Amino acid sequence: MCRSLFLFEEKDLLESLQAFARDLQAKEKQGKGFFYGMICLDELLYFELPRRDTDQSGRAPRPQPVDQQAEVALPAVEPGVEPASKAADAPTGPSVCCSSS
Repeated sequence: MCRSLFLFEEKDLLESLQAFARDLQAKEKQGKGFFYGMICLDELLYFELPRRDTDQSGRAPRPQPVDQQAEVALPAVEPGVEPASKAADAPTGPSVCCSSS
């Protein structure tokens, strides 16, 4: 529910649900995290709105048509030269957002 309220930018409802979740975590879960199996869901406590720049109406600006967007320059790649190893930049194990204790 928190993720949906975040995506649909329902600030008041999101803050209310987060307050409820924090209270539930403190009183019922004795401070333990929210998990779905092995997946930590504590990120729901940290969602903040607005999630992008807004204009005076509170709405996000409309995206520009493709023909009006600035071009993005990609790095040059020399033929026959391998780019730096992607394995060095890749994570080596599962990502864990919080402990299960």
